[in-house]
Amino acid sequence: MALTWNGRPPLVKSTVVVLTVGVLCLTGCDRSTSSTDDASATVTVTTTVGQSAAPTSPVEADMAEPSSSKLASGAVNPADYAVGGNYYFTSPSGKWQCAILAAQPDSETGCHGHFPDFVPRVPGSGAPEVMVAPNAVVMSTRNQKAMLISMGDARFYPESRNSRPLPYGRTLTVGPITCTIAEATGVSCDDTKTDHGFTVSETAVTLR
Repeated sequence: MALTWNGRPPLVKSTVVVLTVGVLCLTGCDRSTSSTDDASATVTVTTTVGQSAAPTSPVEADMAEPSSSKLASGAVNPADYAVGGNYYFTSPSGKWQCAILAAQPDSETGCHGHFPDFVPRVPGSGAPEVMVAPNAVVMSTRNQKAMLISMGDARFYPESRNSRPLPYGRTLTVGPITCTIAEATGVSCDDTKTDHGFTVSETAVTLR
């Protein structure tokens, strides 16, 4: 069951129940201009990764990037976004900083950015007894649903803090993870292996 959350008080109460069971769907708000929102039609692309010459662990095999000769139409080359085994990108507006952290054992995908004011507060980083506004969305390959969190570190930024923009309508695919950005709906990332994902913008949030 999905709930629509548009910032009205009655829907805020029902959202707390949804977060308890780990399912939150926040959609809504008016279509904004390309200067304030990231959006266009979301495109999900999956890529079959061939076997490498050297043996790899299940996690390494799952998160391998496709070769440039096997890129789907509209897909960018993951190598252009790679930094030390992870993949970083920013929205064309610069409002969202995201990453597919494929180099760690439990791969995470997420974004830093400014979320709508009406989303629920979350336990603070380093002070879980204090409820604060979330500053990141994250999902992992541990079959965990996407969630909003307060993150003390800039996990989804590369050390240089400079990330290549992912153009509107293009897709970045690493293993089972595909991310895309649309002017009307924002940044979307989905895991085709777990069926979890998220779509975030300054006006709406959907967690799958």
